[in-house]
Amino acid sequence: MIALRKTSVLLGAVLLLALAACKEPASEPEPAPAPETAYAPGDSIQIAGMLVDTNCFHLDKDANRYNDHIRPEGRVAVCARVCARQGFPVALLVDGQPQGQVWFLGGYPSQLYADYMAATVRVEGEIRSKGVILPSKVEYKDGETWKRIL
Repeated sequence: MIALRKTSVLLGAVLLLALAACKEPASEPEPAPAPETAYAPGDSIQIAGMLVDTNCFHLDKDANRYNDHIRPEGRVAVCARVCARQGFPVALLVDGQPQGQVWFLGGYPSQLYADYMAATVRVEGEIRSKGVILPSKVEYKDGETWKRIL
């Protein structure tokens, strides 16, 4: 299990760097992002947002925050769920907004989250590194009720 956690954290960090390198220049100026709170490894955090898959989100941050995705080959139904089941890392998009901060969820296989892609979730856990959380508790919103995933 420790090797799986290390692999998940390492894969999340590599994908974070890849996403940063793949950003295309915007045709219109983007609004300035909200200031980020400074966190350090080991800090506890509780955040809420939407689960996204890291394989497709960067291709179209507006459309691909939902379960169906726009890919170069066209629209793909339930793509986020399929990507999570295939093992692509899952992240939390803060507040579910396209320009929101993205936190990779490390330590557990992405298949755990597959049925909750694009759902509103809240995560409690420990900061492992910049943009990576090791969750201790994950809940999704079902109507007015929060239900536990992890």
